[in-house]
Amino acid sequence: MSLFKLLKQFQKKIMARTFTAVVLLAIIAIAFAKRFHPLSRYKVSAQSDSFATQCTTDALNLRTAPNTGASIVRTLPKGTAVNVYSTNNGWAQVDGGYVSAQYLGNCGSVQKCTTDALNLRESPSTSSRVVRLLAAGTAVNVYSTSNGWSKVDGGYVSAQFLGACGAPPAPGPSGAFPLFKQCDGRWGNDRLGSSTVCRIGCLMSSVSMALAGLGRSIDGAGSNPGVLNRYLSSHGGYQGDLFIWGSVSRFGLGYIGQFRDKNQLATYFRQGKVVILNVRNGGHWVLCTGVTGSGFTVNDPGFNVGSYSFGEVVLGGVFNK
Repeated sequence: MSLFKLLKQFQKKIMARTFTAVVLLAIIAIAFAKRFHPLSRYKVSAQSDSFATQCTTDALNLRTAPNTGASIVRTLPKGTAVNVYSTNNGWAQVDGGYVSAQYLGNCGSVQKCTTDALNLRESPSTSSRVVRLLAAGTAVNVYSTSNGWSKVDGGYVSAQFLGACGAPPAPGPSGAFPLFKQCDGRWGNDRLGSSTVCRIGCLMSSVSMALAGLGRSIDGAGSNPGVLNRYLSSHGGYQGDLFIWGSVSRFGLGYIGQFRDKNQLATYFRQGKVVILNVRNGGHWVLCTGVTGSGFTVNDPGFNVGSYSFGEVVLGGVFNK
């Protein structure tokens, strides 16, 4: 073998060993950096859903790690609200880093009152455990509100059911509705589909009460179960024995839909919408005339009942007026 070839092979071996050594040194350096980097021990973990909202009591540095030697992300002004996920050794983990816990305190609160019976929950979620039921008109201190939930003493409540204390309740769709009975002799035996108004006309009768209370006429006549039933029967207002909700749009009742959430139904009523409630295990319909702390007042076309509790209501159909 020539001297030139020997030198060439030797050079290749040296280069291969050098490359291997460089790679090993790089791996060692990376491992060393991860082990001893000042932030490696304090990486901010993904935040949990459990937190408490507090406010800074002074200008406060937000840091990358829970120690005074860590880099400052930014300075939080006094009074800044922060979500505190955990506290350890005098440091609180918040969104974006860590702050000194001694400079955190309760945020200033605003007093509001529940506008309806309202569940106080452990956390801001409808699936969270109910701590207790707050009666309508209960005063609560609201510390923060986020994503439709308000933090109050003892837990969280739905913000949409809080209002100014002492404020009068929002009016319903009308000051008064007439009470029509579906078995009234004037129309009780009128045909409705395959049956009669007396037997299956509770929903239609409830709608007729709403129209009458709103002062709506039907082809020039005042609304009652007899008049409305005749109109619906001749204008495609029924599908078999079933009332078609959109069939009364001509009279200014725009059908929105059906809802099972009782608080939502109460809110719709307070907004001035017409609410028809389904009760008695789904077999009967009544007109909502008011909301109380425990349920709804009603005009019942079939029974001598003036109210139903939230638990007795299955769902409700809602109209714009």
